[in-house]
Amino acid sequence: WDIGLCEVHITADVAYAAQRYGEVSGDEAFLRDHAARLYRETARYWLSRLTYEPAEDRYSSFFVKGPDEYCGAAVNNTYTNYLARNNLALAVAQGKLEPREREEMEGVRQRVTLLYDPKRDLFLQDETLNRLPPFRKQGDTPSYKSVCFDRMQRYRALKQADLVLLMTLFPLDFTREQQLSVFEEYEPITLHDSTLSFGAHAQLALRLGLWEKAEEYLSKAVYLDLRDIMGNTGHEGVHMGALGAAWQAVVFGALGVWSQEGRLTVDPRLPPGIRRVKLRLCHRGSWYLVEASKEGTTVQGEG
Repeated sequence: WDIGLCEVHITADVAYAAQRYGEVSGDEAFLRDHAARLYRETARYWLSRLTYEPAEDRYSSFFVKGPDEYCGAAVNNTYTNYLARNNLALAVAQGKLEPREREEMEGVRQRVTLLYDPKRDLFLQDETLNRLPPFRKQGDTPSYKSVCFDRMQRYRALKQADLVLLMTLFPLDFTREQQLSVFEEYEPITLHDSTLSFGAHAQLALRLGLWEKAEEYLSKAVYLDLRDIMGNTGHEGVHMGALGAAWQAVVFGALGVWSQEGRLTVDPRLPPGIRRVKLRLCHRGSWYLVEASKEGTTVQGEG
């Protein structure tokens, strides 16, 4: 019950998904007729869910759990707060608000708590993670199959990517140094007890040029079911989310495809194990053939 009720980041995730769809598709009718209302109503949720702390003049999130899913219900999960802040920004910019409500949302957005250690140039997952004792995992079988789930909530161990995922969702918001700090801090304590974790780690490792880690995680994401890596394919079925994460690792990580403010960019980072990547993609109604290899990169419009 606690996971389902406190993973409220999903509300802001839906707004983010609408944002990315609008960016890549250029679907003005969707943005005008549907997204604006979605942004407005989900932002109103955050006005009711965040808690104002007068002493610090900030808004905090209590009893929340990020994509990690372990580490109990925390205070100020950075993934949750960052997505909530983005959700509020979308509403302020496109939500068709009355001036008073727009001003209120912008005031909250500016004061959403983001835990950050300037000495290490590191974003912190939440306020309690570092107080928990460590846990060591053996093999790829999910830990919760052998350890009481309640006990897993009280270890300094992540079920799957949390801040690593955040770095991939907003690749232009963080410096390479901040992305590397997150990877070096949280990757060693991530157990990958979720099939969704390998692809996100592969994507960020590819962007950072950590070739050994990138190829290890990409291989696990691609062959998760084919080789039954986690021993759960037979009774759980094919893990489509993990396949999607592997696809994202190749397209957004290895090829470096991204769209920002209507502009399509390609910035390949191919590890030694990938000689060539070629695919067709549609951006704002136009089709492109993208090909990258050690010799160079080509992007050809197909009309």
